[in-house]
Amino acid sequence: EMIYRHVAVIDGEMVHFEILDTAGQTPCRSKIEEKIKWGDGFAVVYSVTDRCSFDEVMRLCFLVNHLHGSPKRAADQPPVVIVANKKDLQYDRMVSTEDGENLAKALKLPFYEIS
Repeated sequence: EMIYRHVAVIDGEMVHFEILDTAGQTPCRSKIEEKIKWGDGFAVVYSVTDRCSFDEVMRLCFLVNHLHGSPKRAADQPPVVIVANKKDLQYDRMVSTEDGENLAKALKLPFYEIS
């Protein structure tokens, strides 16, 4: 687990980012809830070569929504994107692009595939 810090200028303003990389660790529920409460935005990343990591995406997105979301105002929910990693490893792929797209569509979230 690492925290990366980054500064960028967005719309003329300096924005400081702190990015928590859990490196695929699956801590107990209270630990993961603590980490989700810490964040203001989320990239839920899975490996296309690991079906179990894909299967965790829905649970993690549900927890983000549950811990941050407001049932009355969608605008109160933090930004969340689903990211499929390792798309260059086609021969080891266990999760299709279509599976990722369908999950993102069902959750109404943006979807990206990267290497």
